Amino acid sequence: MSTNTETDNFGTSLPKFATEAGTPAVAGELLSYQPKVSLSTHEPEHASANSKFISSKSQIALLDASTAKVAIIIHAYYLDVFKAIIKSLGDVDVRHKIFITTMASNAARVNSVMECTKFEYEIFVYENRGRDVLPFLSVLNNIDLDPYPFILKLHTKKSPHREAYREDGDKWCRDMCSCLGRPEQLDWILRQMCAAANIGLVGPQDHVISMGMYYGENRKNVNWLASRLGIENIDPNHDRFIAGTMFVARSDALKPILALGLRPDEFEPELSQLDGTMAHAVERALAYSAMSAGFEIASVARDGAARREALRASSNVNYGFADPTPMDPEGTKKFSFKNLIRLVTGVGSK
Repeated sequence: MSTNTETDNFGTSLPKFATEAGTPAVAGELLSYQPKVSLSTHEPEHASANSKFISSKSQIALLDASTAKVAIIIHAYYLDVFKAIIKSLGDVDVRHKIFITTMASNAARVNSVMECTKFEYEIFVYENRGRDVLPFLSVLNNIDLDPYPFILKLHTKKSPHREAYREDGDKWCRDMCSCLGRPEQLDWILRQMCAAANIGLVGPQDHVISMGMYYGENRKNVNWLASRLGIENIDPNHDRFIAGTMFVARSDALKPILALGLRPDEFEPELSQLDGTMAHAVERALAYSAMSAGFEIASVARDGAARREALRASSNVNYGFADPTPMDPEGTKKFSFKNLIRLVTGVGSK
């Protein structure tokens, strides 16, 4: 057992155990979605260089799903949900490595949970800022991604501010994790992504939703990030993003947004905000990061099959886990009555 001695994190490596390779019989196909945006012919003066990330699909190498390694990155805020996620990952191939981000107050208990697993892992401690998004970007900048062509991002989402929370509990988190983190699902997604070099980002099918319906509070920051990514003419009414920031990604699809070098002070302090923070903007801009690297987005259902009908329907219906904040034609914010009450009272959540 080894211990990372850096001041901002600590980690423990456990021996890998031999497992028999298996190929689950999961039928279906990924449904890809190409955002309707165009790459800028010039680089914004305030952006990091992103030309090295822009590549044609023919230049993206195919990978072997049986050997490709995944960096499984989990933000552990709620320890009970974290334990459930780790339990669900129990049979995931041990060639993958788990990287956990958490707060100092949770670190020892997170380590206790991981010591009972077979996985190699590291724990990174950050302040409670930027929700799961800032720790995710931070840890990606602190690990060597070369051995990990794929990333599985999960976090312990609860959203107790939702009025329906008493009825559906942590359904949001369970639903997303079941689509992505179950061993047979992850294996299936990897096989599909290795066979389709154009797919850079995969989200649960019911959570790939319309940018325009959840754009109002985030318009300024999303446009700013898209500009820095070298993307112009975004169409929020056509574009989609993965709500809830849980997905499987190619590491290369995230490199453009990492190259922006977003600083911690560009993320607001935690005040239980419902929307409109830099973390919410990055959640949406991850789709443009994939696009700027030459990739498309796909959705996947719980049984491994992606259904075209479900994705099409998501463009015109409200997402069941959040109140919409669309923009009117003049670009002013529209609030639902519930959002207005929350804005005035300051009721919020993690």
